[in-house]
Amino acid sequence: MFLVSYFFVAVAFALFASWKEQRLELLLVPFPYLILVYINAYVFLEQMLKEVLFRKKSLYWFTPERVEI
Repeated sequence: MFLVSYFFVAVAFALFASWKEQRLELLLVPFPYLILVYINAYVFLEQMLKEVLFRKKSLYWFTPERVEI
């Protein structure tokens, strides 16, 4: 029930934004947004379990290798 109401709030914001900006493609935003909410929740729960339950600390910072184009 919560996710359905969350989706309707996202649709309401998309309706308002498409009306305000005069862009109909903004009506498509709630669909990938709902998928991203699930992905974000999964990543959060996975990392929380690793940090809190299994006591695996991942407190390191890495810099990606820069490549000249």
